[in-house]
Amino acid sequence: MIIALNVLFLYASEVVPFSRLIFAFLTSLFVYILVGERQFLFAWLSFLATAILAFLLLPDRMSWFFYVALIGHFGIVRQFFCDKVNIVWLRSILTVLYCNIGFALASFCLWQLTEVSILTMLPNVHIVLLVILAQICFFVLDLIYNLCIAFYNKRIRKWLVV
Repeated sequence: MIIALNVLFLYASEVVPFSRLIFAFLTSLFVYILVGERQFLFAWLSFLATAILAFLLLPDRMSWFFYVALIGHFGIVRQFFCDKVNIVWLRSILTVLYCNIGFALASFCLWQLTEVSILTMLPNVHIVLLVILAQICFFVLDLIYNLCIAFYNKRIRKWLVV
């Protein structure tokens, strides 16, 4: 069910205007449903299956790239940090650092496989400004993700888990 929802939402992020970030973010929350139940193996398997199916089915690969690079496994790794690190600000720094490393590695892989630079997809702004904006976006992603998880655990989880 999670795989089907993720592929559907990734497809919607490609075809519905101005929705790429919202639908991609929701796919990460669907993976958290498994992580919240401590089903890490199934969470990784659903991430991989979604990545394969989305690669085959999506008309454009931009949402797929962001899913594979960061959003798809964000909840799994973030929960690992939550389990191991008790200091909130340190956990946020580690999460942002993880986002930077994951995005850099994915950008490098994209460049190696397709010879397309991620910089050609970004607006024509100085690279330092883009890096600063990325840090802010990663921090906001972590903050919003935390709020959504709290909402899920408080309001929705009791209806899904019996």
